[in-house]
Amino acid sequence: MIVRAPGLLPMLYTTTELATELHIEAWQLREWIKAGMPHQYDHQQHIFIHGHQFAAWVDTQRSVQRGPKLATDEGFCLSCRKAVKLIDPQATVQGKRKLLRAICPTCQQPVFRGVKA
Repeated sequence: MIVRAPGLLPMLYTTTELATELHIEAWQLREWIKAGMPHQYDHQQHIFIHGHQFAAWVDTQRSVQRGPKLATDEGFCLSCRKAVKLIDPQATVQGKRKLLRAICPTCQQPVFRGVKA
C-alpha cells in the first residue's frame, strides 16, 4: 500500500498534511476513512489522523487475505463473479501480458488468467 507509512511521527495529521507526507491525493485518505482507517474529529469536525495508528492500520491492511487463491486450472469469471475451471484454455498475448483465455462453462463469457512467462 504505502511504503512511507512506517516513518510517520507520533502526532496528529490533517488529511492534507498526511497526503503531502505520503505523496498521495487527499481524496484517497477520505476513501480509506470510509474503509475503516482510524481517525478522529475536533469540535469543528476537522479530520485528524494519528501517524502511528495510521501506520499500524496500513500494516494490517497488507496482511489481509483478499480471497482464496485460484488453482492453476482456474480463472475468475467477472460475469458470474466466481472462480471457474478453465476448459480448453488458449494462450494469448495482450501487450506484454501473457494470458490464458477460456470460455466460462456457466455464462459462456470469456475468462482470462495471467500466466508467468
